[in-house]
Amino acid sequence: MARDVIDACAEHSVDTALVDISNLIGRLSIGDSYSIATKEFPKLNQLGIVKKVVIVDSGKNNERIQFFGRIARSFGINIQVFTDIEKAKKSMAFD
Repeated sequence: MARDVIDACAEHSVDTALVDISNLIGRLSIGDSYSIATKEFPKLNQLGIVKKVVIVDSGKNNERIQFFGRIARSFGINIQVFTDIEKAKKSMAFD
């Protein structure tokens, strides 16, 4: 997934990505969340292409997605998590 985000940002000459996972079915385990936050998301900093990631989640797994966001931020990823896509889009407009 990280590679897809990097490629899309490079292709469109943008440095902020909106990742909408609100329709994802199932839940990530705490271990999977940690692994993605520490191994996959740091790839977003490759080449300095992606500066910020905004994630939209349904809110059904709020504790897990907030955990994911805290871990990713602790690894230097500028990440914000929202349950409202309009608020997520607005957060991107001010960068």
